[in-house]
Amino acid sequence: MGDRVLGRAKDQRDSTWLIVCNQPRSIDQPLWYNIIPTSAHNFGCLAELSDAFNGIGQRVRLIDPANVDFEAVKRWLAHCAGVHGELCNPGEGKRSLPKGLAVINCTTRKLEPLPTGVKFAALSYVWGDSASTNESYSSSSVFPQTIEDAITVALQVGINFLWVDRYCVPQQECPEKREQIQKMHKIYREADLTIIAAAGDRPGYGLPGISTPRVSAPSVDLRLGAHRLVSTGRSAQEAIRNTTWASRAWTFQEGLVSRRKLVFTDEQVYLHCMEREFRETIEQDFDLLAQADSPDLCNPFQCRVLHLIPDNVGEKGVHSLTGGFAERKITYQSDTLNAFLGILNLFQDAFPDSFRHLWGQPILYNNDNSIGDVVVSALNWGIIGPAQRRPDFPSWSWIGWKGKAYSTINRSHKENVNASLLLDDGTAIEDANALRDLNIFQKISPMLSKYILIEAQTVHVRIRRKEGAHWNLRNMWKLSFVKNGTERYGITYADGFSITQEFEAGDSIYRDLEAGHTWLGIAFLRSDMVLVLKDMGDHYERFGYIDVDFSVPDLELVDYLLGHRLIRLG
Repeated sequence: MGDRVLGRAKDQRDSTWLIVCNQPRSIDQPLWYNIIPTSAHNFGCLAELSDAFNGIGQRVRLIDPANVDFEAVKRWLAHCAGVHGELCNPGEGKRSLPKGLAVINCTTRKLEPLPTGVKFAALSYVWGDSASTNESYSSSSVFPQTIEDAITVALQVGINFLWVDRYCVPQQECPEKREQIQKMHKIYREADLTIIAAAGDRPGYGLPGISTPRVSAPSVDLRLGAHRLVSTGRSAQEAIRNTTWASRAWTFQEGLVSRRKLVFTDEQVYLHCMEREFRETIEQDFDLLAQADSPDLCNPFQCRVLHLIPDNVGEKGVHSLTGGFAERKITYQSDTLNAFLGILNLFQDAFPDSFRHLWGQPILYNNDNSIGDVVVSALNWGIIGPAQRRPDFPSWSWIGWKGKAYSTINRSHKENVNASLLLDDGTAIEDANALRDLNIFQKISPMLSKYILIEAQTVHVRIRRKEGAHWNLRNMWKLSFVKNGTERYGITYADGFSITQEFEAGDSIYRDLEAGHTWLGIAFLRSDMVLVLKDMGDHYERFGYIDVDFSVPDLELVDYLLGHRLIRLG
């Protein structure tokens, strides 16, 4: 790849770009193949200010700190719309927006239904700690500066309609609000442009380069005799890494599911689409650039918080996203599921025959699954360190805990388990056909209660703290199966017990553990796991899980099983 690009550069014209990067102690590939390109992209490089483009159609340029270059932005958008493939340009016929979607008419500044077949932009921004969740369009004669600037941006690039969640989503509970939350991924994915306000920490901050100036850019500007070297600046990924926008839960899905993002930072503006990233400090010759528009050159440089193609990561890829989402901040814990729902539904749409989610819990699914198989899949996860409980959500889903979850699923394991999903009215869903038809399942999902019924093999587990053990929460426990007054030790590895629920010295959980309390567990013999449960009176909740090798004949662990039992898990 390097020879190909460097050869073309030499054929076209000479161009020297200075890149400073750390030299790794050991590398498996030439510096040009990986280290230098990614360092140049992420952290910038120095290039001589010149009228000449390099071999891949780029040259460094100075930007006006006070004003965004909209002519450059429109060239980027035109190139993306005219050259890039279906991921960037899915086609008008594939729209499936919520019915009656309201938008701001940027010319009249009135709220109205989105006309059929017209372009619209969406805004992703930080609401701010003091933002009123009940503020409606009719109560605002003047928009906060960020929204005012977004209207300006939309008009400058030829888009007359802007969707802003605070004003366009009904704030009161109603079917329209629920549908828009369910289809949030479609709103951002199908917007012709998402304007990302990555600068500032409140809606009054504005967009740099519109109402407020950027910091002096480029960050390096050197004069060496007749030569002038300037910096290309950082990538979008590095520029937004430590911003408030990149720390908030709601913006996580907004950045990932959008297909074409115009990112405003305090340094410069970027356009990040599904195939390429553009920045103000680098000008393009699009004839030369077209020769370099290939996955070899573009894919390694995609921003991890702005780029998601489910087909590229597969169904299991959603599990890695839950970890990144768990690190984000959210004002109201009860909003956690809605803030991640767009990503879950994006995967569900991408893999209609192999992916479902229940209360935020990803499930690897196929048409042969029973409800029991689905429930077992939903229970196969762990969490890094004990976590605080989110009581608005079920304990059997990772969304019910404030922690970083990981999957332990192996989809080949089918357990001898019967289960049913309970609706809010008490109706039990026992027929897996309710999951097979995606349209039916999407209608049922909002009616699901937090509870599932599971009939499975059970076991009593005694958990004690080892004498003299330090507070290493995975290997400080002495575990045994208990039946008819006898105990079987050695049921797991040294670090085979993972506690989900957070506790501290002196609380009820700590006292139960100190006293060697006996806990009920669900034994999954083929998955080699025991799910430890906490008795809540009218139901059980997840407490932790134990890695158990039921196949070791000398342990005779199956002799300690208590038989099948019907458990209400919430």
